[in-house]
Amino acid sequence: MKCETNFIENSEKLLKLFKALGDKSRLNIFKYFCQCSLDGTQENSVNNIKSCCDIDLSVVSRHLAALKKAGVLNAKKEGKNVFYSLNAKGIATTLRELADSIESCCSDNTKNHKEKP
Repeated sequence: MKCETNFIENSEKLLKLFKALGDKSRLNIFKYFCQCSLDGTQENSVNNIKSCCDIDLSVVSRHLAALKKAGVLNAKKEGKNVFYSLNAKGIATTLRELADSIESCCSDNTKNHKEKP
């Protein structure tokens, strides 16, 4: 079946993304990056990112590593500093693939079933 194939191909990527964003602190970091992008700031250091969360700097670093591993963030090292940026295109592509899989699997099924009153 076509929809199962599409979903299986993307399931690891989706699992990593949802697992990474399933933590409250990581979700707050993600929201921080989204807000920064709206404000025109593309890259942030760990110290800047810590301002969005009430957690220790070392914990922020671990969360950033998890978000990077999941493909949510990109990282660029400059000397001793690491600057993170949102991988918006990658996230959008992954979610778009999920939406396409849902539509290809479910749209035919919903057309064949009438809504119940």
